Amino acid sequence: MVNPLLIEYFNRLNLTAGSRIFVPLCGKSIDMVWLATQGYDVVGVELVETAVQEFFC
Repeated sequence: MVNPLLIEYFNRLNLTAGSRIFVPLCGKSIDMVWLATQGYDVVGVELVETAVQEFFC
């Protein structure tokens, strides 16, 4: 489930479509998928390899 606070407040950032968004320590968060479907270029960084593998599975 996407974080409901992200959905509620994200538009307040007033970012232009296609902006790059950096998500540090993203784990296997589906918030990144939601951001990408909103038209943003999402870059996530994670230190735990298994979290990254699970995100792409």
